[in-house]
Amino acid sequence: MTETQKEVVLATCCPSVVNYIKIYYPEYEGHLAPIVSPMIAHVRLLRAAGYTNHKLVFVGPCIAKKRESDIYENETDAVITFEELGRLMESEGIYFSDMDRVELPRGFVIGASERAGLFPVDNGMISTMCKDVKPVDAGFMSFSGMKSVMEVCSELESWKPGKKVFVELMACDGGCIKGPATSNKEGIAAKRNRLLKEFDAFKRSGLAVTLPKRDVDLSYDAYKVPYKINCLYSEREIQEVLNSMGKTSKEDELNCSGCGYDNCRAYAAAVLDGKAEREMCISQMRKEAQNQASVLLRKMPYGVVLVDENLRIVDTNEKFIELGGEEIAMISEALGGLGGADLRKIVPYHKYFQSVIAGGEESAEFDVRDNNRNIRLSLLSIQPNKLVCGIIQNMDDSQLVKDIISEKIREVIKHNAESVQRIAYILGESASYTESILNMVIDSDKKPR
Repeated sequence: MTETQKEVVLATCCPSVVNYIKIYYPEYEGHLAPIVSPMIAHVRLLRAAGYTNHKLVFVGPCIAKKRESDIYENETDAVITFEELGRLMESEGIYFSDMDRVELPRGFVIGASERAGLFPVDNGMISTMCKDVKPVDAGFMSFSGMKSVMEVCSELESWKPGKKVFVELMACDGGCIKGPATSNKEGIAAKRNRLLKEFDAFKRSGLAVTLPKRDVDLSYDAYKVPYKINCLYSEREIQEVLNSMGKTSKEDELNCSGCGYDNCRAYAAAVLDGKAEREMCISQMRKEAQNQASVLLRKMPYGVVLVDENLRIVDTNEKFIELGGEEIAMISEALGGLGGADLRKIVPYHKYFQSVIAGGEESAEFDVRDNNRNIRLSLLSIQPNKLVCGIIQNMDDSQLVKDIISEKIREVIKHNAESVQRIAYILGESASYTESILNMVIDSDKKPR
């Protein structure tokens, strides 16, 4: 803490967190504490204490430790999970209930660490390092769960605490006690409570094993990952891509993997690499399509309403509300729209919607009498039996009547023009044929007999 120039120092106890930072935030590697994890530190201490020819096996609930062991070659001899240990003991016919009758080999040490018993829970490392640290001490913080880890990493660039802060980060919620390969499936509260009680009882038992003090190299220079993400692009470049897709906050980054990438940031880097297209973001394309449809909906000169299978209104335009009358307009204004309203309480011709939804017809048209008005109701199935779009035209509207008449006139003119063209073609073809026959007659008459 005193040697580093960084105000924020991140613990390196969790290999999942270290991997996450090295892969996704390589520019923040300088915030990692320049020491190995407790597992590697313990191995080096045991080797320095004389256990050079012994097989050192780490047993725990963490799968990421296997990867860490591979990176630090020739340190640990093996890493297995509690589940794997249980299967191994069962296959060898060894059970804890028989331990009082088992003769252990000479030099076998039974015991546990005196100080590291709290490491598996969040804030356990800090409590072990600094026994006088209180939860309100801003110089030490602890966060667990990848959601919290990702949030802390995302704010490292802008966070200026004004003093040195040590942050303990653990990928699993609650710490290692909720690791993916735990054999005990209790909840987080029960596990934490049991660990704290057993640790307290253990400290009073006198069974703790104290290793001799040795000078051990704790540097983690060997911790290298073979690949990195975002290593060529700054946070500003990534954010610009995300902003261009409407993702302006962490809440907008759904990380749905619909684009084929693990998360939105990896997708943004792929866009910068030229390996992905903006249109590959399914959630954003759907949102844009909905916005475009909403704009078109509101610009249509007719009343439009979208209704689901429960006859609940999904969306409407202003023209539909206008056709509903003053009362419907007041309800819409008070509720901020008619979304979610029951169509049966809005219009008297709801049975036509119900019929099309139940029948699943692609489209249908009805002439309806509503409040002394003649209504043309056109229904289109957007999702058969699920979503129907209704287009309502007031046939008594003088402008609409003019538009219909104009449209019919244009149809008649177009039809007549096409007829004239066909007649002209037939006449032209006939005249051409007649001319051809007459020329043949003339030519034959000119030939010498």
